[in-house]
Amino acid sequence: MGRGRKWETLQDEALVRAYLDLSQNAIQGAEQKAASFWDSILNRFNNATKPKKEEVRTAQALRNRWSSISHNVAKFVGCYSVIKARNESGKSADDVMKDTRLLFREQQGSEFSFESCWLILQKCPKFMDGIRTRGSGSNAGVAGEVEKERPTGRKKAKTDLAAEIEDSKKLKQLVDDNKERNSVIFAQMKRKNDLIEEQLTMDLFKTDPNSEESKTFFSFMRKKRLASIMDREAARELGACKTNVKTHLSQMPM
Repeated sequence: MGRGRKWETLQDEALVRAYLDLSQNAIQGAEQKAASFWDSILNRFNNATKPKKEEVRTAQALRNRWSSISHNVAKFVGCYSVIKARNESGKSADDVMKDTRLLFREQQGSEFSFESCWLILQKCPKFMDGIRTRGSGSNAGVAGEVEKERPTGRKKAKTDLAAEIEDSKKLKQLVDDNKERNSVIFAQMKRKNDLIEEQLTMDLFKTDPNSEESKTFFSFMRKKRLASIMDREAARELGACKTNVKTHLSQMPM
């Protein structure tokens, strides 16, 4: 297929599957050079898509397409995590996907066109955790070593490789950031739910404040609040004491 020809969804899926299969094959990939790695992907891609002679793509074309796919999927993963973290009541899985597509379009200014690729990649923990960095040690061949060709070609291959590794690092950072953000959101939601539950319980016992159950409950709550206040005061005094000790030690002659 000539340069610039439109990619079909089935071709994108074939490329993603070929990349995942070969990148996770440690035995085959350990000593591969980058160009050889992409030649292997090209072979698998051609076997899967059966292109006509005039429609055959190059290994470099596949490499460029993969870079675009991985970059956009990383952005979509971030949007999906944000929508999931909202944990909106009554939202179905279809609603979550719809909101994710809208958020992606708002942030990127275009539709997400690699959803079928994302569905494949999300089943690969290594990709979704962003740990596809392959540029060191005995695995350097798969990630970064290129064929010994003329200097201009070698430089371009290294530049392309650096871009791929950078996308991988960004994906990992994006996932880590979303995990941290989700943790904060969930903690806030739990605190809010606890407060609501406590208020509802208090309202229940207030309906008959003179009952033995109500008296027992409010006595327990007073003790609980008092213990909480005492704990905070003790922590404050301990912090002040540590500060005073540090100040005293810093003023002592050496």
